[in-house]
Amino acid sequence: NFQQLWGKIGVDYERQWGLHHFKAGLSADTRQNINNYDLPSLPSNILESLQYDYDKRYFVQASVAQSYYNRYAPGRRWGAFYAVGLGWDIARESFMESANGWLDQLKIRAVYGRTGNGVDNSGYYAYYPTYSETANSGYLWSPNLTHATATRPNAPMANPFLSWEKADKADIGIDASFFNHRLTLQADYYNDRYFDLLQQRG
Repeated sequence: NFQQLWGKIGVDYERQWGLHHFKAGLSADTRQNINNYDLPSLPSNILESLQYDYDKRYFVQASVAQSYYNRYAPGRRWGAFYAVGLGWDIARESFMESANGWLDQLKIRAVYGRTGNGVDNSGYYAYYPTYSETANSGYLWSPNLTHATATRPNAPMANPFLSWEKADKADIGIDASFFNHRLTLQADYYNDRYFDLLQQRG
């Protein structure tokens, strides 16, 4: 039996004055997942974004996200992630006027950011140690060794250092459009670096 409650709230502001275009956004979302008798999981996010362009020629974008997950240990539940991007449409420059008949867009762009993943890899309160009873081995709670009830830690071992998996990502690309948008081309170069990944020991 799986239950989910989800909520989101946000506000945007957008303004155009002359050749300047500006947009800002602020939003927050939260989710409560209940799976049978498990304690609820509570992934949540706060997102901020800014966009600016001048004459559809120069572009700047930035975003920041603060993400929360309650199945990490206290002090490790929040993660901060971000991205920033720049763009330039060369086709709109005055020195490209001679190409107006056949070139619609020639935009170069670059984006760099840090992303995070945690909900699918955090485990079920895996930072918290749990134990089970056994009569054969473990830690004895009674000095009577013959009839003692013993406990032993459950596998896998608790990991109090669990937190968000992270990746630093870069993308450099170009967008081109020709002949009144009848032909479009796009090319991208990506470079991703992952770290703090949760893995089993070899």
